[in-house]
Amino acid sequence: MRTILSAMFALIVLLSVFSGCGGSPAVPVQQNEPPEDEMAVKETLALPSPKEFLERIAPPAVRPVIKTERGYTVELDLSKQILSIESPKKIMWGSEEIDVPQTVKVIADGAPLEENSKVLARLKKGQILFASKERGEWVLTQIVEGDKSVNGWVQKKHLKSVAEDYPPDKFLARQGNGFASAAMLIQKGKQFDDGLYAATELAMQNGLGTVAGKRDWLPRLAAAVDVREGGVPLAQLFAAARLGGNKAPPPAAITTEIEGQIKDFLADDTRSKPLAFYPWSQELKSIFRQDRMLQTSLDPQDCTPCITAIAKALAADVEARKSYEQVLRVNERLTNRLTVAGYRDLLTQIDAGNPPKLDPAAGISFFPSSRSHEGDLLMKLLGNRPIPKGFDLMTKVIAHLKSGNLSFQPQPDSGWYDHQLWSLEPLVRFDTSPEANQLRPNDAYREHLEELFKGTYALTRETHVRQAEAKSAEEAAEGEPKKEREKVFISPDPHVELLPTMYLRRAESYRFVREVLEETFGKENIKEMHRLTATGPVEINLSDELDQMERLFIGAYIVACREIGMKEDLPKDLGAGQSADDQAKTFLRWVASLQSDPDLAPDIRMMVPVFFDQERQKTKVWVMLGWEQANCTFGYEQEPGVKITGPDGKPVAGDDAPEVHFHGTHRYLATPVFAEVYVTKILNRAEFRRHCDTYQTKAAILANLD
Repeated sequence: MRTILSAMFALIVLLSVFSGCGGSPAVPVQQNEPPEDEMAVKETLALPSPKEFLERIAPPAVRPVIKTERGYTVELDLSKQILSIESPKKIMWGSEEIDVPQTVKVIADGAPLEENSKVLARLKKGQILFASKERGEWVLTQIVEGDKSVNGWVQKKHLKSVAEDYPPDKFLARQGNGFASAAMLIQKGKQFDDGLYAATELAMQNGLGTVAGKRDWLPRLAAAVDVREGGVPLAQLFAAARLGGNKAPPPAAITTEIEGQIKDFLADDTRSKPLAFYPWSQELKSIFRQDRMLQTSLDPQDCTPCITAIAKALAADVEARKSYEQVLRVNERLTNRLTVAGYRDLLTQIDAGNPPKLDPAAGISFFPSSRSHEGDLLMKLLGNRPIPKGFDLMTKVIAHLKSGNLSFQPQPDSGWYDHQLWSLEPLVRFDTSPEANQLRPNDAYREHLEELFKGTYALTRETHVRQAEAKSAEEAAEGEPKKEREKVFISPDPHVELLPTMYLRRAESYRFVREVLEETFGKENIKEMHRLTATGPVEINLSDELDQMERLFIGAYIVACREIGMKEDLPKDLGAGQSADDQAKTFLRWVASLQSDPDLAPDIRMMVPVFFDQERQKTKVWVMLGWEQANCTFGYEQEPGVKITGPDGKPVAGDDAPEVHFHGTHRYLATPVFAEVYVTKILNRAEFRRHCDTYQTKAAILANLD
């Protein structure tokens, strides 16, 4: 029965998309009745099967053509149009009285949280909570204690209401109306990016193609170093190997040092706690801790002989050295250039027959972390000075992008992270993008784009968390019979949020990361890799899925360009092997099947560290709290050009032509709910989501973070 209902629901979804698309998804909606008088679909309508529907999807037309019921042809020139985009202004809600559901503040210190007269906890004055139910003079709320949520009742007299917006949605809603918001593409990309990175981590750990696995050569390298010369760096190497799953006993002489290194490391959540996708499996957790241990910065003045001993052993092991250099290369190409050179400079000196020399003024680590725009900007603004009160790094990043003092444009040494961020820059520098000539967003929509930037930036950083540096009608002449003209109602009919530059740059980022993987593992070996998910690998191989992702975003770019009326300008090497029309159809088929895409189902709320504030002894984090969804209106600030021909193919105008009326259309958009805050406790995805589910609204969630 459930299967039948699911199939019926899927068909209804496809029909709702089809009714929005019409015969040609690119053609603005044409109606023979005004939109407020839309008629229901007749019961006698012959419904297409899902397969037939997908086959009938047509690519967007460059110059859309509408055929009217009386045989007229209305041709539109979208290059003449300027579309307005209006998003509703966000309104905070609240009242003097506690009216659940409502965000509330505790006004009595020690107010009891009770259940059946039993006191479950004592609340602190000023604590922000979410009241979900009401029973007389009591409201139901919950708090997090330890690793669980505690539900209980509090008397209203101990509380006051707080003006707040509605709780963010934990899941991204899929409207099923033939329209994909940018948020849907972002979530689709996020799931793929995490899975690609996870698959690469396993390949580098276990070996693939010409790459020897770290699991094999790290313990072998450690064993090759004389324990009398290795010191702390060698102990860290052994500690990392154990954290990575190696069970071979280390030399007895440095066992105590190794245990101490592991103990100190595991006690520091900012270094050792697996975040992002790494908790998906024990193996990924081990890789995270192994490599994070080897990111530990060492002072050359304290251990030059020890570092030199490891460098010499690494130079003598041909396979280990080759794989080591491949690891560094992959790290800087997947994320960004490294903060320091690692052991590569020392290996070059050894090759030249020179005694290794270290710069006493610079730190060194075996696996250096990668630089980031946000980390570089933080150092540029503050250096080693204390972080001032109220400092907000994301706000500074956006301000510097808008002023032109910062650009995410990839450089020759940029990694995938830069390429991903480059796709986001048009969200905060919209007026510099090509589409700005034909779109006029209102202030609220610009705010939506800025929040989209913040949330996506945070999600992108989380993917790289292990490697990223922690920082009208007329009448006829009198006496003549009235001739009623045919009416044609036209509105914009976007099938994707109109951000083509973002989509094109995202497609280019997938071409870039494909080249990185092919360079590392070999073209054929990528076909043996599979993107990972929280429940295991997907069936399609990584090579084919990279093709799909590239084409999906190219298709989104082409559809957005044509629906704006902007000429697409694809780089010659992008999307090779498929015509622009075919790639547009690929995207539109995906839009038609949004309800069944598993990558749009996951909860993506998360916390990612940005930098550690030494003075406050707190970590500044970016958090994604969920999604806000609102109805956005697309209209015409300047109407498209119109050419009308009669049934005989000759141009018609005036009273002989149909009346053309232009009006707006609505689409639902999703906006990330983002915040930048200080915390003393880093939460992984599961912990943070439990926290969000307990406290519900943004104010309460943030107020109760440790």
